[in-house]
Amino acid sequence: MRTAYSVETVRNAERELMARLPEGALMQRAAAGLAAACAQVLARVAGRVYGSR
Repeated sequence: MRTAYSVETVRNAERELMARLPEGALMQRAAAGLAAACAQVLARVAGRVYGSR
């Protein structure tokens, strides 16, 4: 079974970070994390990631 944080917990954490970081920084971090996770999946499934060096 996968566990997850409650919506309230996530929103509180986001609120605290957004108050301290420049506008858009939290979304940029999330996008970079998602891209890294996608690259790992593609590398595992397809053997490589197109455009990577």
